[in-house]
Amino acid sequence: MTAINFPDSPSDGDTHVVGGVTYTYNNAETKWKTTINSNAFLPLTGGTVTGTLTVNDDLAVDTDTLFVDASTNQVGIGTTTVNDKVVIAHADDEGLTFKATGTDGTTATQITYEDTNGGTGGILQFDHGNNSFSFETAGSERARIDSSGNFQFNSGYGSVATAYGVRAWINFDGTSGSIGTGDANGNISGVTDLGTGDYTIAIDNDMPDANYVIAGHVNYHQAWGGMVLNARADGTTGTKTAGSFSLATIDGDSPRDFTDVGVLVLR
Repeated sequence: MTAINFPDSPSDGDTHVVGGVTYTYNNAETKWKTTINSNAFLPLTGGTVTGTLTVNDDLAVDTDTLFVDASTNQVGIGTTTVNDKVVIAHADDEGLTFKATGTDGTTATQITYEDTNGGTGGILQFDHGNNSFSFETAGSERARIDSSGNFQFNSGYGSVATAYGVRAWINFDGTSGSIGTGDANGNISGVTDLGTGDYTIAIDNDMPDANYVIAGHVNYHQAWGGMVLNARADGTTGTKTAGSFSLATIDGDSPRDFTDVGVLVLR
């Protein structure tokens, strides 16, 4: 890139040529006027470019701030090491901000993805009025994160609806003397074996409350073998809190340990 070094004491009408570009000094405005674009001005010393500046070569404006490589159509912000189309180098707690300038409080900020023919492939939008993020494809909303943090999606619903997922799960061998957290689990901190077919399962990250659903299975083919949720093996009512719940496995009316017990917590 050619450096631009202007004369120290120019007079009105003086010209200065750099890299084939002619700059003319405007005494009334104390600025150099480029013939590339009559609306583009460069300050005599310091300051910023006003108007429109067309760049036909690489541009570095304080390389710690902005770097443009015209040969590869790449831009670096805060760096001159550009390994993608746009690279932003920043310190902690800094990044890229998209700001809506509307004053009605409902203006949406969008990132739009288009194909080479100008067709819209997808839109990521922040809705200021509802304080939510939405994702659109083919002109229709497909998913949303609302202001309460609920994830909503349109997949088989016909419209965007809140997704309720499995919050915890476990698979364990009920005949084992030391169950721990079973063969595999998610968000379960342990299983306490209270006796034959009698367990307490502890949730690692507590549910918001006890209003969740428990479902499960045991590996027994007979109709009378199965699982009693939120109950004790002796037939009494179990406990169910935000952090744990009771589980009984039975064969007919009798408690029984099974080698394959699976449990889901949904909310």
